[in-house]
Amino acid sequence: MVTPNRVAMLQEANTILIKELWKHRHYRKIRRAFFVLLLVKSVGDMGDGRMYKDVACVQCVQTSHYMTADFYHLPHGVIRILSERVINEVRGVSRLCYDIY
Repeated sequence: MVTPNRVAMLQEANTILIKELWKHRHYRKIRRAFFVLLLVKSVGDMGDGRMYKDVACVQCVQTSHYMTADFYHLPHGVIRILSERVINEVRGVSRLCYDIY
C-alpha cells in the first residue's frame, strides 16, 4: 500500500543507501540500488523494548548490458552499517533484508 508516510520512509532509506555506497566506494560498481518496503511487519528490538514495524529490503544489482543482471556482492560490513542506520534513523522500520536472486 502506498501512503505518503511510506514514500517518505523509502526516500530516507534510499538517501542513506546512496551515501553509504559512495562512502564505501561501491556506487560506481552498482547499476541499480534501491529500497522497497515489504507488505509484512516484523518484531524488532530497540533498546529495552520490542517494536512491530515495517521490513525494508535493499536490492543492489550489477550488469554490463541490462539484458541479464546479478545481485551485487555487497560486503557484510556495509550491509551491517546500512541495517544499523536504517533501523535507527528511519522511523517505522524494524528490520532490513538484502535481496539476493
